Amino acid sequence: MTRRPPRSVATRVAAFAMTLLSFSPPGVAQSPGSPAPSDREAVLATVQAFFDTMAARDAVGAQRLLMPEGAFHSVRMQDGKWVLRTFTNQSYLKDLPGTKQRVRERIWSPEVRIRGLIATVWAPYDFWRDGRLSHCGVDAFDLVRTDDGWKIGGGTYTVESECEASPLGPLREQAPPSETRGLSEKVLSAIDLGPEIEGMAGRKLRMRLITIEPGGATTIHSHKDRPGTVYVLEGKIIDHRDGAAREYGPGLGWPEDKATTHWIENAGTTPAVEISVDIVRQP
Repeated sequence: MTRRPPRSVATRVAAFAMTLLSFSPPGVAQSPGSPAPSDREAVLATVQAFFDTMAARDAVGAQRLLMPEGAFHSVRMQDGKWVLRTFTNQSYLKDLPGTKQRVRERIWSPEVRIRGLIATVWAPYDFWRDGRLSHCGVDAFDLVRTDDGWKIGGGTYTVESECEASPLGPLREQAPPSETRGLSEKVLSAIDLGPEIEGMAGRKLRMRLITIEPGGATTIHSHKDRPGTVYVLEGKIIDHRDGAAREYGPGLGWPEDKATTHWIENAGTTPAVEISVDIVRQP
């Protein structure tokens, strides 16, 4: 057997250094300022989902995105002084369903930093109420990676009245279609509630299987006097309400109460299927 000549100390040290540089513990980014694209997208998707639940006044959905013990801090200039306001995630969830105005928050050019199980998102934002610009500022979100994905621990933001034009342009709300298209339904079961519950005469509980073809959509409609709930089986459905659009995939759903006025669409390339359960008046 032929023996290889011994490597120099310098060569061995260089090889060892290259080995160390190529090693990274699982789940830890090598550069906190340059997160992997998939991690960055997941973090930003969590923040966007938070904005969507805010617009939809969806406290249940927001609760899935927030750490229960977290808090937010806002800073604004008032009467020549900086004023700090603090509220917990729990108080935010309690107040969210009672929001009277339609609200929409948007960010752009976000800076995302990730290190192991923590992340931050720093971005300018604008905030709209009932379709009008209310204020702007800078958002700084703190996130934590959990077994259920990224969750928002809290954050800090400024509230400013002098706002430069956003690169996103003015807020544009998508107009609903004038007629329902590409939708079919099948009643799976129904029960007359009159004999079951006092005061419910003339009403029934029904369950429907609804299929929305690609490009299909409903007209805008209200659920006053027709409460219900929806569960998505296949595909993706976009729910438009309160000036915001939120996408739901398989295993997700939404409530439809007396305050719900919305329309839904399938913007995908495959059919979307949902289970809809609601209470309606007997014909």
